[in-house]
Amino acid sequence: PSVVLSNITLALLEDSGWYSVNYGLASELVWGQGLGCPFTTGSCANSNVFPYLCKLEMQGCSSDYLSMTRCVRPMFMDNCPIYVSAPAQNCISNVPSAGTCKSTFGSHSKCMQGYLGGTNDPNTINQLVSYCIQMDCYRDNQTRAVAIRISKPEVKWCTESGQIITFSNCNGNLTCPLMNDFCTKTTVIEIGILAADCGAGCQSCLEANNDNACTSCHNNLYVNGSIAGACIPTSQCPARTYPDAAMKKCLKCHTDCLACSGNTSGHCTLCADNTYLTNRVTPGQAVCVPTCPVGTVRSQDGINNTCVDCPRNCYDCIEKEVCRSCLPNAFMLNKLCYVTCPAGLYGDITTKTCEECNASKCINCINNENYCTSCPGGLTVQDGECLLACPLGRQTINGICVDAGTIDALYQVTFDTDIINATSAELQEMTTSFNASLGIQGSLVGELIPLSAGPDHQQIVYRFTLIGSYSVVHSAAVIIRNRVNTNQVIIQKDGMTIPAENGSLLLIRTLLLHSGNSAATPNPDWMNNVVNGLR
Repeated sequence: PSVVLSNITLALLEDSGWYSVNYGLASELVWGQGLGCPFTTGSCANSNVFPYLCKLEMQGCSSDYLSMTRCVRPMFMDNCPIYVSAPAQNCISNVPSAGTCKSTFGSHSKCMQGYLGGTNDPNTINQLVSYCIQMDCYRDNQTRAVAIRISKPEVKWCTESGQIITFSNCNGNLTCPLMNDFCTKTTVIEIGILAADCGAGCQSCLEANNDNACTSCHNNLYVNGSIAGACIPTSQCPARTYPDAAMKKCLKCHTDCLACSGNTSGHCTLCADNTYLTNRVTPGQAVCVPTCPVGTVRSQDGINNTCVDCPRNCYDCIEKEVCRSCLPNAFMLNKLCYVTCPAGLYGDITTKTCEECNASKCINCINNENYCTSCPGGLTVQDGECLLACPLGRQTINGICVDAGTIDALYQVTFDTDIINATSAELQEMTTSFNASLGIQGSLVGELIPLSAGPDHQQIVYRFTLIGSYSVVHSAAVIIRNRVNTNQVIIQKDGMTIPAENGSLLLIRTLLLHSGNSAATPNPDWMNNVVNGLR
């Protein structure tokens, strides 16, 4: 840091009783300004609270830009390296200039960093050093645009922080300081140049007769730069800039963008190297990302870097036409994904792949290789099987058995008990409990029939009919069979619950009550259509 006589230092001298001080000569102490208490109580080795650490022997600038500095380890700094200036490095001193591409000292000189050297001194190009350069902060009183004007070694304008400035008689370049920081630490010179004295196309400018110092333009032209520049049509805004209609300037895109329509990462229209444009990350915005999100894959055509959607039904992919994995309801075949596998194949829910049907049985199948959906040789499909003819109550349409008419199917269930000496009330209780346990709605009328099982043992069967379309009757029978096999079909007898024997549901006979075409799709509300009764 530069040596500063601050109010604190002057107060300390005054309180010693040895000095009378003039507070009007105090300077502002910017060292540590705004860094809070951790700056004074923490360790200087902690860069989170002490931002002044540097690499030994590197050159830099003081925080007020008034001195060139060098990174050293001064006393009383706990061995921490910081930038320190010496009297001979003070830019506003009266030290004579050493040459055109060297430091220039004086009241208007400030410190800048860069790689600068004479045309006969090419080795200095790769040496980052600090220089005292004549420069001031200017503000156009019409547009309030602030810029830094470099006077020596030749007139140049800094219009953006970090801008690289080159000079015709010097090798290398200088780096413009942080605009806001620099201009708050130096006197800002107000200028008001008449439009007539500005360069071609300028409506206002930072410097007379300089076509590259325009701060606003005539005739729908735009300033080529955020502060000042030449007046150009929007079609000539440079790469990585966009025409801002509100400011009428060509402004820089976000660093992620190669081309853009605004200044944020969400305004990219082309992405910089090794990033890709996608609208999958932020809803409603296209942003540039280094890695494409799941469900998309990188695509490059020499101009555009984009994340394009994976093939249909892919969860993730390796290339535009090569799936890595499928969505949960899809199956993979030849590196593509299908919700419905192509003809002759079925979706294996275990391997999540399309596999071949059993060609000896099926033309097409579903769920497994033997559950047919179409059959060879004139056979017809019935519940996944290939048959010569449809069962009673169905007919063939387009190779598939569909409902046709109403059937009457007689079933029976066996119980390991007897009805010897049972009263009418007991028989009614057994019948009522049986009907309720079948798990279907409606009035179910059946008959208990004794069945001899030996000289000392007797069983009973309960016979009942299901009436309706083939699909309705078949669905009802499937439910009842499942309930029989899980001990849910019962009768109540003498206060005991007796389950039907496992696997005892039998189809006794089927009658076709009347024929007639019905819908091929089974009625899901079959319970309301079932009529049960013993005929």
